[in-house]
Amino acid sequence: MDISATKLELIELLLHTQKDQVLEKVREILENQNEEIVGYSVLGEPLSEDLYNKKLQKSEEDLVDERIISQVDLKKKYGVQK
Repeated sequence: MDISATKLELIELLLHTQKDQVLEKVREILENQNEEIVGYSVLGEPLSEDLYNKKLQKSEEDLVDERIISQVDLKKKYGVQK
């Protein structure tokens, strides 16, 4: 199937879908098509350089503002043994 036929097929599918979530995903993919993936979140979501840097900045702010919990304290909180 050539690219023109694929585009027409996608247009047809988009015209007939009633699911907002599908349309939002397609929009997100198309808007981010030129962004290079530089990594993945712990949930496996792709991260662009911009999003990666925003998440890194947020983590650094959390550290400075002491919005963190150590691994030892986390284990104590949830009763996890070694």
